Amino acid sequence: EGESIQRTAIRYLRDMRSSGCREISIREKRQKLRKLCAAIWGRPTQAVQKSDLESFVDREGFGGVNRKNYMGAYTSLLKFYHGKKKRKSNQDTKRPEVFSVATVKKIMSTCETDFPELVPVMAALFFCGLRPWEVQRLDWENVRLVDGEILVTAESSKVRDSRHVAISDNCRLWLAGHRKVSGPLSPTVSATRR
Repeated sequence: EGESIQRTAIRYLRDMRSSGCREISIREKRQKLRKLCAAIWGRPTQAVQKSDLESFVDREGFGGVNRKNYMGAYTSLLKFYHGKKKRKSNQDTKRPEVFSVATVKKIMSTCETDFPELVPVMAALFFCGLRPWEVQRLDWENVRLVDGEILVTAESSKVRDSRHVAISDNCRLWLAGHRKVSGPLSPTVSATRR
């Protein structure tokens, strides 16, 4: 009969942990896999096809980026089962999206008016090129306006390397009005997403 989808998911999550994946990545993958395991409880992994995963995702009503993320999680599970584990890359392969000046201006103005706690977050994202999870883990102690740099520690970096990021003049202006001595730069993850 073969290994159940639940057993494969457990092994996969353990492998992620032993490979040094971040807890946030493991948690997100676990959340996605729970949905799948609940839907096809007890089914052998060897009997699950990509078309089954696509049907499940469609039934759940996932669309756009959400659909892509769920399919990515599910196909990674199947690849793991079949011994085709995804290799980690040291480089990003996808080019970042570039927003127009008008769009950035509108977002920053809206934050300033309606969500002032998000101004430092958006400034760091737009003008310093930090990744969202790096900003979520950034502390004001590492924002050095006088020196004109942000220290991204190894603990908060996606690639686990510390680096100094230059603060542009426009970013400095946005950050200065919201500066704190210490504490998280960003509000909670749920507040930022909302």
